[in-house]
Amino acid sequence: MTENEELHFVQEEINHLAYDTFAGITGHDDFSVPCIPRISPQYLKNRFVFLAQETNTWYPDQRFQYFSSSKYENLEKILYEERYDDFCQWASDEYSGSLWEFTRTLYKEKILLGPLHEGKYLTHCWMNLFCIEKCRDKTDRFGRPSQFKEIADEVIDVQENLVFKILALIKPKIILATTGFANDSYLLKNALGTDCHQVRFKIVDEKEIYKIEHLAQIEINDERNPLYGVKILRTYHPNFFSKRINRKDKMIEIGKRVSDMGLSKADYYKQVLFEVLKKWV
Repeated sequence: MTENEELHFVQEEINHLAYDTFAGITGHDDFSVPCIPRISPQYLKNRFVFLAQETNTWYPDQRFQYFSSSKYENLEKILYEERYDDFCQWASDEYSGSLWEFTRTLYKEKILLGPLHEGKYLTHCWMNLFCIEKCRDKTDRFGRPSQFKEIADEVIDVQENLVFKILALIKPKIILATTGFANDSYLLKNALGTDCHQVRFKIVDEKEIYKIEHLAQIEINDERNPLYGVKILRTYHPNFFSKRINRKDKMIEIGKRVSDMGLSKADYYKQVLFEVLKKWV
């Protein structure tokens, strides 16, 4: 199979998975259209997945019902041309959100090589733990799955294990999951297709200043799992580890230890994170 044939096959399979998961579902007028990833030619070379939490206000004026009432032939326009492709092209250059600022840093630090965006597509794969959300606007925190378990459970009930199916299909080498330890149960079950009894959490900070709950490698022990052997790093969301972590009073002892090295908590966190990723890529 040539690269173009593989690319076409993988994207078609993702489209079918999305359609089979969401088409015909009713009663969720307040859900956004799902955020489903586009796979680029460059991804097939680096196999790097950036797994975020959710996309706040993902096209809030174009709701879930628009997708569920559409035919399969409309997926390219609904999911990609008017949403994923357009957003990624803009976000990679201009979006000031901390997640995209951090994403650009991965390329500046040469962890990922080449441009962030090539032609119409991202050169890695960006997707979310929660494919859909309920935010009306950026002030609506009550609609975010990462903030409220009731919303998260409702989203997971609809999207089921779609994220795991997509990850198994696209065969990543590295998954950077900026989902935070509070979402570990969803990450393991619904994205990695496993549970706490079939994984090992490893401290990656050699000085053990940051513990497993802060930053951890997840090793899947079940050889039958299609993600067995994938390098998985679970971190906080960039908004926290790049900025707010410096203001976290409960991390006083961490602050003392890293200040002795002339670093802030955020600087040291990113230093450890980058060191791990540079060993992996």
